[in-house]
Amino acid sequence: MILSVIVGAVDDPHVQAVLERTDCRVVVLDAASLSKIPYAFRDRGLTLPDTEGKLVTISPDSDIRGWIRRIAPADWMMGVSGESQIAAIKASWLTLLTAIIRTTGVHWLSNIDEIVRAENKLVVDACARELAIPMPRTVVSNQVECLQDFATDAIVKPLGPGHFIEEEDSFTVFAQTVKIQDLKLHDLSVSPFLFQERLLALRHFRIVTVKDIISGATLENEGLPDDWRMAPEAHSSFKAREIPESLGVMAKSVASNLGLGYSSQDWVETTDGYFLLDVNPGGQWLFLPAPCSEPVSSEIARWLNER
Repeated sequence: MILSVIVGAVDDPHVQAVLERTDCRVVVLDAASLSKIPYAFRDRGLTLPDTEGKLVTISPDSDIRGWIRRIAPADWMMGVSGESQIAAIKASWLTLLTAIIRTTGVHWLSNIDEIVRAENKLVVDACARELAIPMPRTVVSNQVECLQDFATDAIVKPLGPGHFIEEEDSFTVFAQTVKIQDLKLHDLSVSPFLFQERLLALRHFRIVTVKDIISGATLENEGLPDDWRMAPEAHSSFKAREIPESLGVMAKSVASNLGLGYSSQDWVETTDGYFLLDVNPGGQWLFLPAPCSEPVSSEIARWLNER
């Protein structure tokens, strides 16, 4: 029987949605679960149990496909001090997992290097401009005068992770509007932030690409904050809609240029056309309406089964 690999947590609903549609034998592992199962990694080969508990071997000469969903749980490092013993132990598990990903010869839907590359917002910005795909004007600087191109206000986003943990609580850093005239040098020196032109969106698009398949939905912008994720009702308000051909072509071009077999992209439509806001190489899709989300799960499963 065909063997496939999924890097993620077996209880992740996104992983479960794919597993439900997969006919092949599947190994599911991440940095957290790897320590709880019997395994042996030698000569670029890995032996460990599949989801049914039967031992399988993954080696460079095997014809195996894989999908990287998430290498560790989102809260895996919660409460862990950067120089503690537990931090060193968890770093070792990540080192082992990334070695497995890079050396066992699995043909990944998206390679880990492309995933890491696409998680950098400035790389995505460079990709879009290389393809002549519209994006908001973007500046990263610790000099206030460099932001004067923005008339009065701009959208500010974290350049690094969009979430952090403090005192065992998890926080999300949302995009928000700032007044350029209120910014001080100190504000720009704490951490690098990404400043973008504030677009007046008519509607948002969440577009998901899986190889040549594209699926998506729209969210009307009326009454929403600049970052729609701040409105709880918005997460269940996306509507299934056929993606305009021109927008689909651009979304596929972005995914292809970044080397992503899977991508979750955020776009907006304005009176001036479509603009790319962000690309997430491991973004969520199950919150979208079933006509949009089910084809994504099915296509990932189909790709894992195909040889």
